Amino acid sequence: MIANLSDRQFIIVTEPTNLRKGFDGLFHFLQQNYGTVDFFNNVGYIFINRRRNMFKCLYWENDGLAIWNKRLTKGTLTDFKVENRFLSFSELLIVLHGFIPPENQ
Repeated sequence: MIANLSDRQFIIVTEPTNLRKGFDGLFHFLQQNYGTVDFFNNVGYIFINRRRNMFKCLYWENDGLAIWNKRLTKGTLTDFKVENRFLSFSELLIVLHGFIPPENQ
């Protein structure tokens, strides 16, 4: 079952990521590049591919890791100037629909 994600913050990993990776590959990528990863504090991670037309979200959902992805048919995702910025779930939804938050313009 999909959890309510409104209580979570998301970190956008701005380094392009190979999205062929699954749970273990993305978790290992986080450990290698960012050290300790703590999913139990309501934090999710957004990975974006090099072409910026796909993303994956990795987060903890009550009893295990969950992952979901999206591929755009037109356009690309926002190019963030601030590395590893925290987004609320509502900000994440706005970004995924193509809008740039004011502090990133």
